[in-house]
Amino acid sequence: MAQTSWPFENIDTSETQYSLLFRNVGEGVISGKQLLLDTIADGSGMTVSTKTGDALVRGHYYTSTTSVTLTIAAAHATLPRIDRVVLKLDPTANSTTLVVLEGVPDASPVPLALTQTDGDIYEFPLALVAVGAGVTVISDANLTDQRVILASTATLQVDLAALEADIATNTADIETNTTDIGTNTTALANLTVSDISDLTATATELNYSDGVTSSIQNQLNSRVSETNGAVTTASTGSTVVRNITLSTGDPSGGSDGAVWLKYEN
Repeated sequence: MAQTSWPFENIDTSETQYSLLFRNVGEGVISGKQLLLDTIADGSGMTVSTKTGDALVRGHYYTSTTSVTLTIAAAHATLPRIDRVVLKLDPTANSTTLVVLEGVPDASPVPLALTQTDGDIYEFPLALVAVGAGVTVISDANLTDQRVILASTATLQVDLAALEADIATNTADIETNTTDIGTNTTALANLTVSDISDLTATATELNYSDGVTSSIQNQLNSRVSETNGAVTTASTGSTVVRNITLSTGDPSGGSDGAVWLKYEN
């Protein structure tokens, strides 16, 4: 397999090779440079403006020292669309410029796909512009920022240090919580009836309720009721016990199933 490397002194490096090189280095708006190529709209018409700033696009440096006004094409009468504001690198024209990629009107519009070719046209996104049906002005509310900001080495070092501190803190928290979970799991495994606050029933007594499918009290109420010494029960097979009477007198009256208990004073 052929081996290739670049760039070297007195050896030509193609734009494709240059693009491949910087594809792995990074690209975006340069932090700390002017106004970061922020795109705005003042709502006065069908225009947007991109502020000053610098950017690196596939290894090609771009800088703008003045705000650039871009015209948004007239809106479709009945359908919305989404346009793109991009930095367009054109190696053939030896230029990188701000342009608007006009979207396609549709009931559910999507922005055009970016052209990003090594050694040829390469489009770097800055903002999306929502163009409503029949609108005549564009405002900031219609814009969606799509910039990628390239941080400086110093900023990256600060961010990295903060990230490492966060990781260390969160790792300690995780370790502590893991220990707590282990302790609580052991406590649950060793839990007994006596550990439940204010409980006086024994485990055996609690097990008597095993298999109950409804309120025990309601079941008892439906079987037996007591009023002024007369006990009435429901049907038990073919025998019906209607009431039980306790008295010092002899049996009198009554009906089928009645029980009379006479006792001495």
